[in-house]
Amino acid sequence: MKQINITLEEFLKLDYKFIVTPYKDEEYGESGYVITCSELPGVKVFGENIQEAFEEFEEAKIAFYELKQHLGENIPLPIKESDRPSGRITARFGVDLHEKIIQYAAVNKISVNSAINQLVNFGFEKEQNNLFIDELKSIKQLIKQQEINISYRNDYLDESYTFKLPRTQQKRPFHPSFEFTDKTFGDLN
Repeated sequence: MKQINITLEEFLKLDYKFIVTPYKDEEYGESGYVITCSELPGVKVFGENIQEAFEEFEEAKIAFYELKQHLGENIPLPIKESDRPSGRITARFGVDLHEKIIQYAAVNKISVNSAINQLVNFGFEKEQNNLFIDELKSIKQLIKQQEINISYRNDYLDESYTFKLPRTQQKRPFHPSFEFTDKTFGDLN
């Protein structure tokens, strides 16, 4: 195993920002608390009470450390408050674009600031949808060939997965179907 940036003891003393969310599933009669930590990708735990959730969180941190150690990867350090974005940016737009933003805000009866936030968010969502559509198209082609190697990369979580399904000796018809109700994905053909 490769040496990583900090020891387990040092890691457990670090203050990571986490979110505690009450959980209730009426169908199964379960309730409790979920703890997530965006600074430690993949760490998400459940406890029937707060104390149990915190204990699970500490165990998940240890497992996270051991996984990173096994992979020879450094532990992400907590983000300092001074390094967190303030939510404030100064941007320059061309006159025509600025005018379009003002018109968009007026039509939607929102502030220019809200209009910029919406438009930037729409752009990110569209980009994510386009990436998803491209993945589905490549999966569709692979399925047609009956040679399936599916790789998925999530840059936000810095994770990737690969699934390989061997080609069968005998070709047989395989008719997958994808059903989407959200029209933002567009046409997959």
